[in-house]
Amino acid sequence: MKYIIYCRKSTEDDSRQVQSLETQITLLDELAKRCNLDVVDRLQESRSAKKSDNRPLFNFLIERIKSGEVEGILTAHIDRLSRNGTEAAIITKLLEERKLKEIRTPSDIFNSPQDILFMDIKFAFSSYYSRDLSVKVKEGIQTKLKKGEFPNMAPLGYLNKDKKIYPNPEFAPLVKRVFNLYSSGDYSLNDLVTKLYDGGFRSKNGSKFRKSTYERMLKNPVYVGLVRCNGIIYKGIHEPIISEELFESCQNINKFKSRPRLIKHDFLYRGFVKCAVCGCMFTTSLKTKPSQKRYIYYYCTNGKFICDQHKSYLRDNKINDLAQSIFDNISETFDSEIAQLSLEAYYQSIKDETKFEEQSKTNTEQLIKKNKEKQNKLLDLLLEEGVTQETYDTKLELLKTEERELIKKQNNKKPTNPDVTLELLNNFKSEAISLKNVFSGGDDEVKQDLLKSALWNFSVKDGKVAKVRYKRLYEKVAKVSKSDDFAQWLGDRDSDPDTILQKDVSCR
Repeated sequence: MKYIIYCRKSTEDDSRQVQSLETQITLLDELAKRCNLDVVDRLQESRSAKKSDNRPLFNFLIERIKSGEVEGILTAHIDRLSRNGTEAAIITKLLEERKLKEIRTPSDIFNSPQDILFMDIKFAFSSYYSRDLSVKVKEGIQTKLKKGEFPNMAPLGYLNKDKKIYPNPEFAPLVKRVFNLYSSGDYSLNDLVTKLYDGGFRSKNGSKFRKSTYERMLKNPVYVGLVRCNGIIYKGIHEPIISEELFESCQNINKFKSRPRLIKHDFLYRGFVKCAVCGCMFTTSLKTKPSQKRYIYYYCTNGKFICDQHKSYLRDNKINDLAQSIFDNISETFDSEIAQLSLEAYYQSIKDETKFEEQSKTNTEQLIKKNKEKQNKLLDLLLEEGVTQETYDTKLELLKTEERELIKKQNNKKPTNPDVTLELLNNFKSEAISLKNVFSGGDDEVKQDLLKSALWNFSVKDGKVAKVRYKRLYEKVAKVSKSDDFAQWLGDRDSDPDTILQKDVSCR
């Protein structure tokens, strides 16, 4: 049996005409391939079917059926063939005479007397197409997704243009900054809300973006050039704002960050040791022997019931040896000469980072200026009797409150001092070289400070260190400390390095 594909789009919606015809062709080509149907032609037209004798290609289709050239029609929906009684009757008669043997859609087949009755009912109600609207919309979205287009309103950091999305010159750099800050491991979501608000990252009405906004942003793969829809990832055609490496870094931090639990005993390594097999944190037990001597044991909780590491207990002195080996590795592999070169380059780069602070100051000044303009306009409205005195007083108080807040934050901004940062970096270099001696010679308080400063945690398998999650600065040292490639030492930079270094260098 030979088929003709017939696609129609009403001219009443020109903005979606091309997209709709393309969607129909795609669906019907897939149907023909799946069912191994012989398609001899494809007809597409943009004409309304409300009135008869208004579609030249439809009339051409009918003539080819009457001549016996084709015996079947493939159409996306039955209402694509007709939305008027006259043409519906023509199709029904051709089916009854068996000149037209079959009509197929992606969901229905009409080829028997019972089907003709059902088809007539569909024709009768074809003008009420809202029942199928959601299906058709989804099909259109699916076509866009397969083409790599973003089917919805542009997410924060992008803008819609020509039915595509492009990086927003104003917000895209700030979105990238969100990822850079979070990837450092030194900023919580609440920290991002405050820091980016101070830097001028605000909604259209000037308010803070909520914590949930940042949480969704950090998990959205659209920023690396992908499109996620209903759990499926599609390759997008839009320009990425960040790299895949930066995105994955944020996912890892989001995955492993958790709130510390309240503990009854102050065990040194509790919260720092994980099972490398199942990912569960080690728990701690305090055992007292008959001799009244106390022993501390660490072991996997086996909370997921998927590994046997919980059967092996590690004494606290064994865990201490594992931790010592981590700090030995940092100190023994640290190349002081390359580190010094990197510090000098980093010092220069910090000067460039101050540009963001200057831009932040400019943004705040502009916001204060706009606030003043609003106050003046509000006063003009009062003088022109455009607002009541009560409304004026209420709105003025809100504007005054915002102005005071902006001025306060502007006065509280502390510019980055490159010289101070360089001194801190030099201190850090010295700390890194002496880490193993500090750890081995320190008491529990010193060791805990070092653990908090340098590590998120480390994973253990069969009594050995399997993986170490360093904090930002120490991660860089651990990865490239033996490298003679100077470029590897530079890495990502934070716009407020003084603060980060003051946190990370406080080892003693």
